[in-house]
Amino acid sequence: TMAVTCASACTVPANDLCPDAETLTPVLMDGTGVPTLGSNACAHSDVNPACDQYGGQQGVWYVFNTTDRYEQLRLTLLSNNEDPSYTATDISFALYAGCPTTCPVTTLTCATSAGGTNVLPPLADNTDYWLNVWNDGGLGIEGSFGILLEYPPDYDASIDSITYPYNPVCGTLLNPTVILTNNGLVTLTDVDIEYDVDGSGTQTFSWSGSLPYLASESVDLPSIVSPGGSGHTFNATT
Repeated sequence: TMAVTCASACTVPANDLCPDAETLTPVLMDGTGVPTLGSNACAHSDVNPACDQYGGQQGVWYVFNTTDRYEQLRLTLLSNNEDPSYTATDISFALYAGCPTTCPVTTLTCATSAGGTNVLPPLADNTDYWLNVWNDGGLGIEGSFGILLEYPPDYDASIDSITYPYNPVCGTLLNPTVILTNNGLVTLTDVDIEYDVDGSGTQTFSWSGSLPYLASESVDLPSIVSPGGSGHTFNATT
């Protein structure tokens, strides 16, 4: 005995094909960007890119123009691994300078299992680029995801991490070391680093040097005195 039933009708995404790509507009990288909701459920197979020549390619398409400001972009993709509110269990992407429909187009960059933040290679001014976002598809894999394109500001220095102090420290005299990163497009030549323990006794160190976009440097800060006892917090900011 065999029973055959039909599931609900499957709706193909509007941006299933490259010529119907959904337009993305990059936003300033200031922490306020909201990911666009996408889905590859019921999407058809696409042309395999260089980084995944034999896997399944159930994907959807996006297009954006660099104008004269978006040559350096950061792509954030969110699957269920990064944000449980999305249902796609994996997400990958490929970047093209055209639609790879009937003829092969060079893959500018691509990455599999690319959930999280991805820095795109430098792009040309006032040029259209296409993004294919995919996974292997099928039940338990296809689904919703988030996509966000951001461009960096001119100036954006940050403390990426504190390499000292860490874990319990014996004594009250600290010699802090931090990792300074330039997230801005303009080469960073000077910045004030403020640091304290428990939010009081703030000290300022004026750093100078030459850090291009996305470069980092370890910075040794002048010593600072911490109160005795346990449970203190070291803070550093630019």
